[in-house]
Amino acid sequence: MNETSHLTTDPQSTFTQLILALSTAMDLDEKVKLYHGWQVAVWASKMAEEACPQQLTEIFYAGLLHDIGGIGLSDHIIHYPRLDDQLKNPEVRRHPYRGAQIIRMIPMIFKGLHHIADMVLEHHEWWTGKGYPNGKSGDEIGKEAQLLRAADAFDVYRRLYPKPVSESVDSALDRLASSQECSSQMVHLLKKTLGREDPSPLLRDEAALADLIRQMQDRLHPLTLQDTPDTLEGVLLLFAKVIDAKHSYTAGHSERIALYSSQVARALGLPDDQVREIRYAGYLHDIGKLSVPRSILDKPGPLDEEERRLVKNHPRLTIEVLKFFPALRGLAQIAGRHHERWDGQGYPDGLKGEEIPLGGRILAVADALDALTSDRPYRKIGTFKEALQDLRTNRSKQFDPRVVDATVELFG
Repeated sequence: MNETSHLTTDPQSTFTQLILALSTAMDLDEKVKLYHGWQVAVWASKMAEEACPQQLTEIFYAGLLHDIGGIGLSDHIIHYPRLDDQLKNPEVRRHPYRGAQIIRMIPMIFKGLHHIADMVLEHHEWWTGKGYPNGKSGDEIGKEAQLLRAADAFDVYRRLYPKPVSESVDSALDRLASSQECSSQMVHLLKKTLGREDPSPLLRDEAALADLIRQMQDRLHPLTLQDTPDTLEGVLLLFAKVIDAKHSYTAGHSERIALYSSQVARALGLPDDQVREIRYAGYLHDIGKLSVPRSILDKPGPLDEEERRLVKNHPRLTIEVLKFFPALRGLAQIAGRHHERWDGQGYPDGLKGEEIPLGGRILAVADALDALTSDRPYRKIGTFKEALQDLRTNRSKQFDPRVVDATVELFG
């Protein structure tokens, strides 16, 4: 069931594909891939080729991640097109700060990306000073952030008009100009950029957009790696922290799943390359949860039917996101199977017994072990002794008996 993975070949390529995967996961809206981050990256980068080509690499990554601080909002950020609505919602108003905070972790692995956080922090500042979070105006706002503002507003506004692409583009540009959130020079630059080629394929065809994203990657300056013992491990750990930053109680969750599952895999006598693959899948197993609102994940009481449906869909989204990227494809069927059950009563596909990849069965036990020994809104923290007893109780029902036995022996 596993597919070939190329995770170990090129940390920079893996880093870029992880950024793209995160951007895709953040832009899932009721199973529809919005590609808002991709669109902002494309148009901001195309404008940067003329305005500040030396910053192209940073602007490309900043475009992909500009809304990372909005992960878990009740609605996707594009559903707040009016400034008044944004200012009334504390979570929306806070997302540039939160995004900058998350992105500041990235230079731990790659040099030369330290300006991205500042770009993201300012991407909702308006030329007139009406924006947020700091009410900057005019040239107080960095040029790179102004490019992001223009590209971001353009993509949001053109989605408001269910018209042919040419009309929606014109309407979006008119609204951008009249709002004065960007300088007239920036609006002119965007019009010039859009006029150089027909934007229609990129606005309605995700395959054409993906092809252009790949072409853009080839034009980016190579990233300089920090001197770390295992750069790839560091990249995956970084993104585990980003995924778990969505809500407070999961801090460290994905890192612990990676640790527990690799220890259990080693106890089962699996070869080193398989142990490593399972550990890597542990870091990314909850990437599909980025599409689930924090209000649901943090809810202290029982979930209603629609909330349960959204939560139970997150492993399927993990599979879909990881399968889209060649460097991550080999992890999809491990990472996305951590809620399948040995008795076939799990989700997303009700796989049973050895139909579930062994790595997925190991992650299921590791995930339960951490959930039972961590504080949750709906349950107080338990002891390792209680957690291991729960695993024994559900042996041959929820969990693979061989994996449970290895876990109990290891941690007991």
